[in-house]
Amino acid sequence: MSLLRASTLMSLQAASQPQQVLSIIWARDDSGTDVRKGIELYLQKHMQTFLQKMLSQKKDLLGSSGYVPGSLAEGIAPSYDERDFRLTMPSSVDGKLVLPLRAERLEELTFTRCQEAFTLTTKQHNEKFNPSGIAYHVKKRKAEAEVGAEHKLMKLEESATQLKDLPQPVISFPVENASDVCVHIDHKLQVWVLSTNDTMLSRNCPLMLGYGEYRTGGEVAQRKDKGAHLFEMKMDADSEVTNFKTFLDYLEVKGIVNPDFVAHSVEAIKEKEGQYEIKTKEECAFEVKKLPNNQTSSHRNALSLLDWKNLGDKVMVRMRLKYVDSKNATGIFPQKPGLFLMNGLEMKAGKLYCLIKAQNES
Repeated sequence: MSLLRASTLMSLQAASQPQQVLSIIWARDDSGTDVRKGIELYLQKHMQTFLQKMLSQKKDLLGSSGYVPGSLAEGIAPSYDERDFRLTMPSSVDGKLVLPLRAERLEELTFTRCQEAFTLTTKQHNEKFNPSGIAYHVKKRKAEAEVGAEHKLMKLEESATQLKDLPQPVISFPVENASDVCVHIDHKLQVWVLSTNDTMLSRNCPLMLGYGEYRTGGEVAQRKDKGAHLFEMKMDADSEVTNFKTFLDYLEVKGIVNPDFVAHSVEAIKEKEGQYEIKTKEECAFEVKKLPNNQTSSHRNALSLLDWKNLGDKVMVRMRLKYVDSKNATGIFPQKPGLFLMNGLEMKAGKLYCLIKAQNES
């Protein structure tokens, strides 16, 4: 049967009765070229696609032959323990994976002989695995007790509970700005954190973000009337703006003075250096929305799974701001609210810490 005839027969079959036509051509084409191998590869690929489609619709299609396709389940993102790497450290620079030598190890090495050979070896390693030639420096964490209340530690003991014992199903995801820390939300909506290393989890690191959108002006009142869950963003001269002031000082160093701020006005007070007048111009609030069924729970949206009014005394929801400078917009804009620790948490590797107790007892 020719390939043309096979293709024609396939196109004429009713969609409700899918069939696969196998065509074997023993002849050469008009130019005399042997095309059998190419046709064979085409048919193999086409058959594979066809079977994959059939199996997605009927998983037991090949059960009589002893084959049942498995299913993939979303798991925890892979991580590594820095302590396992003594001379090098896998890193990412501008999205590219590199393998620099560790700076502290290079400082420890002293030579009475073979210095030139080691220098050459280092050069060859960098040319192949670390083009910048910059050694890896351990990110030293600031002591949490260093500067007053900003660095207070939370008194929270590790739990005896094991990860496998949490009420199922469990939603797990890594914290974006602390890759060695993973958040786990169990079936009772209890929130746990676990780290692969001994670490200090900062109170300024968002554990997860909310899902929804910001409303301003008249939209806020309209959504209130409809019973929407709103998290208001309101700042004025009486607000606690310590971190915001630091942010404004940083922008001023970059030459950005009195920046536009959604729903607010910001002006530096000329007579008082380092102080700002902040006023609310219109209402602004984040409308918390229920996570759609087609959305996968992750660091970017999992906060919307929780009852924000029943978080306990270890965490809180805080607003987040970002300075945007693009063709479409310039100024300070609110970002998704985040779940933050009340105070820093000293964590032991492999131990669970419960931040929110059961919100759902069913």
